Amino acid sequence: MRQLTLRILTIACAIYLSGTHWLILQGTAWTKMLVERSQTMGISQAVKTTFDGEHPCAMCNSVSKGVKQESQQTGVLPKGAKLFEAMLLAPKVAALPMPVSTTFAYPFAPHLPALARADAPPTPPPLA
Repeated sequence: MRQLTLRILTIACAIYLSGTHWLILQGTAWTKMLVERSQTMGISQAVKTTFDGEHPCAMCNSVSKGVKQESQQTGVLPKGAKLFEAMLLAPKVAALPMPVSTTFAYPFAPHLPALARADAPPTPPPLA
C-alpha cells in the first residue's frame, strides 16, 4: 500500500512540475464544452465553437489566468504550459480539399480472367 501511495505521489509531482496539469485541466474544459454545446447545437458547430478560441468557458479563462500567473512568478513556462500556449496561439489551419479518388492500376498483375483449374481435386480428399 505504501509503494502505491509513493508511486501516485511521484506521478502527481511529475505532472505538476512539468506543467501538464494545465493540459489536463484544459482538456477537461474542452470535453465539458463539447458535451454541453453538442446538446444544443450540432456536433460540427459545437466542435467549431469549442476550439475557435473566441467562445471560452469559465474554466478555460481560469486555466489561462493560472498559466499566465505561473509564468509571471517563475519567469519560465513549464513544458506542458508551453505546449498549451502553442495550441491556443496556433494560427488557424486552412481547410484542405478532399482528395480526388483515382483508380490504381497494378503494374504486375496480368489483365486476364482467372483460369479454371485444369485438374479435378482428388477423391476422396487426402488425410492429413
